[in-house]
Amino acid sequence: MEPAGYLAVLAENAALPPDRCAIYAAGSLVRGWGNGKSDLDIYLITEVPWQGGVVSLDRIWAPPGVLPVQAFYWDGRRWDVEHWLDSQVDEVLRFLSWERFEAGEAKGATLTDAEIALIHRLGTCEVIEGSDWIKQRHQEFDRSAVKSVLAAQALYRLDLCTEDAIGMLEAGDAMSAVLAARQALGFAVDALMAVNGEFERSPKWRAKRMLTATPDGISFEDYWSLETMNNYDPRNPDLWINDAMGFCQRIAEMIEL
Repeated sequence: MEPAGYLAVLAENAALPPDRCAIYAAGSLVRGWGNGKSDLDIYLITEVPWQGGVVSLDRIWAPPGVLPVQAFYWDGRRWDVEHWLDSQVDEVLRFLSWERFEAGEAKGATLTDAEIALIHRLGTCEVIEGSDWIKQRHQEFDRSAVKSVLAAQALYRLDLCTEDAIGMLEAGDAMSAVLAARQALGFAVDALMAVNGEFERSPKWRAKRMLTATPDGISFEDYWSLETMNNYDPRNPDLWINDAMGFCQRIAEMIEL
């Protein structure tokens, strides 16, 4: 769709404020990963709070702590329109400064998935309006500590899940150890993806992100075999657990923050 078409649909659905910094479309459809049931995600950046109709108010970290989200259907597809303040983008950028990260102040867990998606999608979006704003913000976040912050968070969770899996296995609780190891595998891949620039963390796109990032030293086939438990005997879960833990350890040793 051309930019004028996007703007016309937004205006028709009372989702287009008069003063805008930028508008971009993003998500699985824009990346070519979507399907007939996928939503279209629209990011609308303004300097003043949205005053129009709102379907929901999502909680986010950046002050004032709420994100107005409109939803409507056009031509059989759901559009989700997120109304962000330019000042919220400033706050997220400050939160992800190298100074805060090196001082141990930035905690990736504080940022919501919505904020992480906002940042990541600046580099994979379809520009509707405000190309200069989008280019500048993308460059600012690219220079920030976002990759290291999110990788560090994933590695921390990986450590916790690894300890759980090992302890459960030693206690003879293989069933629980499998579940803990599956979580560890996800966090290991998320950490690897973060340092390779694919830090949006929806689990359903983890395999797609691995194929896109093509990280050195890690085989997608090895990952996919573990993810799907292909060629493993369910009567011998210890083998899968140990292989998964070894794979996670390889990843952790590769990552430099």
